[in-house]
Amino acid sequence: MRILVPGLLFCFAAFGQEAPQPEARTTVVKMSLDKAAWAFTAEQGKAALTNTPTGALTFSFPVVPNFVPGNDTASVNYLETAHNLSIAGYTTLATTLQLSVTGNVVFNYMTESDNTCVSPAHARFIIDTGGDGQYDRWWARPLPFLLDAKNAGLPRTMAVALNPALWSSVFGQTGNLNSQTELGFSNALKHVRYLGLTFGGGCFYGHGVSVSGGTAQLTISAFYVSNYYPWPIR
Repeated sequence: MRILVPGLLFCFAAFGQEAPQPEARTTVVKMSLDKAAWAFTAEQGKAALTNTPTGALTFSFPVVPNFVPGNDTASVNYLETAHNLSIAGYTTLATTLQLSVTGNVVFNYMTESDNTCVSPAHARFIIDTGGDGQYDRWWARPLPFLLDAKNAGLPRTMAVALNPALWSSVFGQTGNLNSQTELGFSNALKHVRYLGLTFGGGCFYGHGVSVSGGTAQLTISAFYVSNYYPWPIR
């Protein structure tokens, strides 16, 4: 991750050189946000995808008024878009999200009886080859987008480097654990079929989230791979 230091700008200016502009030399591949290009998978119940007048993708979390832990009557799990092109060589997967809530909303993630871990509901990246093997799906480990009323309001950019140390396989192995996981992660980047977000909490990254006590809407205004870290970092 690179950090802009004011002194560096002064140094470049003093020698008559133009300060570096990351955006000017960046390759960015943006995913379409058309609702027809995205789909929920592994979900319980129904959540409709729509587009805002500005073209952002948005949906509302299923409302379960009397949620019972371990009983998944409605939830969103995986939200993915097809991307059948290699992302090897890019450095970052990023998205801009905005959460809107009403009422005293609670995000439910204990959708299964064996989800006994305590970890807040969240959204995080997934890289998916479409297969069912140990190394066919990879989840970003750091910096998930927390699903919490305190996180509602302004758009927020979530970005994770495509570094194997920052990604976890189906059974929780980090991509840099050994030569086998490194190869598995590398192959996933080369043979990716879907990119997207999963919703979960507790012990599981993608076993579903619903809401009670109010409503919650998530809006995606950008989703892309790039060869730079977002600038500035938000």
